[in-house]
Amino acid sequence: MEILASVTVGATISGSAVGTNTTVTVNPGAATQLVLTGTPSSATAGAVFTVTVTAKDANGNVDTNYTRSVTITSNDTQAALPSSSTLTSGSGAFSVTLKTAASKTVTAGDGTLSSVTSGAITVSPGAYDLTRCGITASSASVVSGQVATVTVTAKDSYGNT
Repeated sequence: MEILASVTVGATISGSAVGTNTTVTVNPGAATQLVLTGTPSSATAGAVFTVTVTAKDANGNVDTNYTRSVTITSNDTQAALPSSSTLTSGSGAFSVTLKTAASKTVTAGDGTLSSVTSGAITVSPGAYDLTRCGITASSASVVSGQVATVTVTAKDSYGNT
């Protein structure tokens, strides 16, 4: 049986009950996979989002007895990630903050089951931080009448342009 339930089972032969009905409880099996949900397809650098990690058995049932510690990682080296944590009743929510403007991912793993990685998350720059912006000129001095190029580079608080 793939669905968790308490099932009352009885038998009949030629319409007559045989024995007494009995109740069978169907429990989840041991976790064989981690499932990662809640990852957005896009995010702004510095914005917090919550992902959920669930331990499931081979039939997709939540393993409520799962006791391993789960770690959240990312290919964003600036990311703010939660500490490793044990899931409660087979599931747990984790806050993630990506900070590098680029295509990034989030991964959940426990060191035993195969890690699971999100799809690509397109991270865009956050609001510009005037203290991180820069101005450069093509030349330190210019003769009157000559053209000079000035470049202004706007950056957010994480250095994204």
